[in-house]
Amino acid sequence: MRPEVQAFVADGPLPDWDASEEEIDRRVEQFEAIPKPVTGEEARVLVSCFGPDDCYGVAWTLLHLIETGPNPVLTTDPGPHANEWHRRLYDRAVNGGLIPRTCRHSNVRCLPSCAYHQKITPAGNLFDPHVPRSVEIRLLRPTAGPGL
Repeated sequence: MRPEVQAFVADGPLPDWDASEEEIDRRVEQFEAIPKPVTGEEARVLVSCFGPDDCYGVAWTLLHLIETGPNPVLTTDPGPHANEWHRRLYDRAVNGGLIPRTCRHSNVRCLPSCAYHQKITPAGNLFDPHVPRSVEIRLLRPTAGPGL
């Protein structure tokens, strides 16, 4: 592992919004010293550096740095109580087609035919919460009434 990554990781997770400007600037300087792309090993240890919030956008930059390495870093669902940044890394790998989604209820691969996750809506349509859908909203123009 390169010394720039070791120094960044040795200082622990990113600070939160309450940290001093000097502390955040120091971490940003450390971060900017890391050459891209990172190795798989470096990406895996950098995952431990996410803090409790986005650290004024620094966490997003860290996420993008991790993604310069061999993807995906997280290959299993981190769970519902995981750090939001671990969750985001995993979801981005799934949405990018790098790994299959796992059912959060059983920790197995979830397919569009997953009986647990498919629900019948009151309108009788099949709904799979794993598949993003667009919503069509139709605005109906009144055909009768005052002022029309």
